[in-house]
Amino acid sequence: AWVDAADMKSDLALTVPLNTRAVLCLESAKLSRNPEGVFVFTYAGKPITEVKTAFQSACVRAGLGKFTEAGYEGFTWHGLRHTWATWHVQNRTPLDVLQKLGGWADLRMVMHYAHHAPSHLASYAGNTGK
Repeated sequence: AWVDAADMKSDLALTVPLNTRAVLCLESAKLSRNPEGVFVFTYAGKPITEVKTAFQSACVRAGLGKFTEAGYEGFTWHGLRHTWATWHVQNRTPLDVLQKLGGWADLRMVMHYAHHAPSHLASYAGNTGK
């Protein structure tokens, strides 16, 4: 997947490798909703051009958010990034690799997820050589 520089906080484009399951999901959505293959994500046969609005509406339908006078409250698009990073750490993806996958410029940002897998420390407990 390609994220344009304009959509990145760092103003640098990001290439995100997708796993087999993600590719199959995207291919299935493309084939079932839009045989021309131009848009993967559609609603009522038209391309979704504003992901934020569509995502918030889906969260409301799922009971994960609500619209108030102040605006939307609830689970956000960015929460998916946190979930993705947490799952990677829990499955022992090295933090430097996660940094590259997620496009973080600074390893300190990735360290926010390190506490989700403290069990990996046990494998180093015997490294004193004594």
